[in-house]
Amino acid sequence: MEGSLKDLIPLRLEKSKSKFKTAKHLLEEGNFDGAVPPAYYAIFHAARAALISKGINPITHKGVKSMFALHFVKPGLVEKEYQKILADAKELREDSDYEEDVIIAQEKAEGIVVDAQKFIEKIEQVLDKIEENRE
Repeated sequence: MEGSLKDLIPLRLEKSKSKFKTAKHLLEEGNFDGAVPPAYYAIFHAARAALISKGINPITHKGVKSMFALHFVKPGLVEKEYQKILADAKELREDSDYEEDVIIAQEKAEGIVVDAQKFIEKIEQVLDKIEENRE
């Protein structure tokens, strides 16, 4: 893999964790609507880090979603539940950002933050395994 592309992996993971911290903080403050976008972006950037490990660098949300399914879910590197986490988080983020009449309930906000942590942890495990197999 090209060195500069591989260098993006830790940067994307760092960004993912930063977004997660923001989401968790907003959730703890009771800002349920505000917690959703950074929780989604925590998942999105973790998925991008995973894809970069395979030499794939999609820039669109749709591209990340489809490439993640193709290169990580389909071959069994992650369970299908992680594809659902990514898809559901994207949908909830879009509702939160673009639908004026949607109010994000506490349970939904808590769920996406928990899912973001789970997703990040899974991606870190997968990236460790990929790295071990390269050695």
